[in-house]
Amino acid sequence: MPDPRQVLQEGQHVLEQLGSSDAPEVRVQRGRVLLSMALAFRASPGLGTSLGPAVDHARRALQELDGVEPNGAAEARLTLAHLLVEQGDPGSLDEALDLIVLTSRALSEQGDAVAAASLLNDQALVWLKLGDPVRATHLLKSALEAQQGFGDSLQARLEGAETHHLIARLPLYAATRAGMEEAAIDSALEHLERAEAAFR
Repeated sequence: MPDPRQVLQEGQHVLEQLGSSDAPEVRVQRGRVLLSMALAFRASPGLGTSLGPAVDHARRALQELDGVEPNGAAEARLTLAHLLVEQGDPGSLDEALDLIVLTSRALSEQGDAVAAASLLNDQALVWLKLGDPVRATHLLKSALEAQQGFGDSLQARLEGAETHHLIARLPLYAATRAGMEEAAIDSALEHLERAEAAFR
């Protein structure tokens, strides 16, 4: 894995060379560099490292790529969304959800139904953090249904593992009905086993 500090130094140098041209090809280059810098900021070592610089660079990357490179813009949106989910405050979570839904819609319009369906897990995680396990459960059920059409690819196994892992966490967010505690634990363990089986 590249040294984050080296990526940041080289990225800043490239940005200075690219300047402020609005030419589409230059915006794409700037966007890609800013995105790599956002990831480097996220990977920088140190306890209590702020996510602020990573979020700022991901946001700038999206501004550059939006409208000139659809795939790059989708990547920037998801990177920004994941960083905002990590921040975890209500405003960041609301923005992350908007970004994920927008990306899912764009992927569907491009005909990439598999990639769009894979974002159901991301949406469910945000709703869990926002305190709405009912909506998260609905999305996770939809994810399982969608994954049946993914085949037996590595992506399908990984997406399925993530879905089962999130379902196993539902009892941590939703109150279990009286007398159903043991059944809820058994169900969670079953989904954890399914998630683990994807990596065997």
